[in-house]
Amino acid sequence: MDELKLSDFVERRSAVSSKFDGLQANMMQLAPGFTLSLFRMKETQHKDLCFSDDYGFISFSCPMEGVSDVQIRQRMFQATARNLYVGYAPSEKVRFGCSADYRSVGLLIKPETLSALLGARFEHIDQAIRDGYYLQTLPRSFEVLKAAKTLSHRVSSGASTLLTEAAALEYLAQFIEQLWPASATTAGNRQQKRLINAKERLLQDLSKAPTIPELAREVGMNQFDLKKGFREQFGSSVYALFQKERMELGRTLLQRQSVTDTARHLGYRNTSHFSSAFRKQFGVLPSEVRKHNL
Repeated sequence: MDELKLSDFVERRSAVSSKFDGLQANMMQLAPGFTLSLFRMKETQHKDLCFSDDYGFISFSCPMEGVSDVQIRQRMFQATARNLYVGYAPSEKVRFGCSADYRSVGLLIKPETLSALLGARFEHIDQAIRDGYYLQTLPRSFEVLKAAKTLSHRVSSGASTLLTEAAALEYLAQFIEQLWPASATTAGNRQQKRLINAKERLLQDLSKAPTIPELAREVGMNQFDLKKGFREQFGSSVYALFQKERMELGRTLLQRQSVTDTARHLGYRNTSHFSSAFRKQFGVLPSEVRKHNL
């Protein structure tokens, strides 16, 4: 597995295009502490990579195509073009298993730079990163996708630095609006934020779900509103959503490890219980999926 550091890419202000066995990384430092990143895989098969952030950036990432299996600390998830990702994990190793067509647009911003750009609105993210680690997933909006496409086009067409910076700021503004709407002072939006936080907490460890009382207490909601809100906002009960994401991770893990190891990773003591849950979700046994990937 290739191990890369972000400092390998962002030392210079000019655009730097690097290749590591099929990875094309175009990094452009637009201002001190403010770096544009364009990643593209140019492989014919799945590729595993390992990054470590030795700079301490907050990343705002928008996958455009393909999928990437991501592991950071004990959490594993699949990054897809349906979602947006905000992360802060200085010095942590982040492992990626990228599909051959994976492509993403992102910004890497130092906390002090982001504070200067956002002013009072930085308080939201300052609280989130205070413990030295933060990861947030949210649905991709049309506005962010449009801004990401514009930003990518500005780079590929050789636009001026000024136009590229303007596109990067628009991308950031749309991302922040999606993450923390300016109108989030209403009761409805406060409730929505609590539900999003509850979803993030629920999916933080797919080997063990928190109880409903624990989850409600952690996000400051009562149990009735939590369960009702999940159905309204995510179209699923709390545990149905947990189990769906758990099985999706299981399907990913089966690409590279045994049914027994996958069941253990997902917190199952009995492999047959995992097999039953997997078949209920996908209509096939995990052993069949594993056999197909050998």
